Amino acid sequence: MKQFDYGKFYPGLVLGTTAMDPMGAIIRATTAGWQNMFNPNICSHILTVVKEHDLLYGIEMALPKIREVDLSDYEHSNWGNHLVFAANFISPTDYESQDKANEWLLKCHTIGIKYDFIELLKFWDDKIRNDPKELICSDLIRNMLEYLKITVPVQWDHLVSPYDIQKYATDNAKLIKWWK
Repeated sequence: MKQFDYGKFYPGLVLGTTAMDPMGAIIRATTAGWQNMFNPNICSHILTVVKEHDLLYGIEMALPKIREVDLSDYEHSNWGNHLVFAANFISPTDYESQDKANEWLLKCHTIGIKYDFIELLKFWDDKIRNDPKELICSDLIRNMLEYLKITVPVQWDHLVSPYDIQKYATDNAKLIKWWK
């Protein structure tokens, strides 16, 4: 079991996770190609860290709506729900941005933003409507980064997957290794 150093987690830290279940396999195959369908190092889900009542949680988009989760849910072996990567789009010393991200994420949670299962179909058919009031997990991260005025690829406005975020973080030296 991988154990996290929670003392290094902070609000706005982006976490890519995956699970070796059928849904995770379908997401990996759709976004990273069929050859990665069973690759435990390709993420199929994205969440971020939030702080509430001096405790750290993960905040994620999942059916039916945005929710807080215990970060230890992703502290497992490669064959369960597990963390694939951690990325610092926000500097660990940029406390102002961390506070802004935390406030924004908690507001999203308070108003109960809905999960958009239909939007997942966009990965197979470009003609699906896009409801800005409903999000998938990677949309939440994109919106948080845009709120913080952190530049993201323009392609993410049309479609962004957990793997897109993982690839961007890898290509732009945003990955951090201390969580392992």
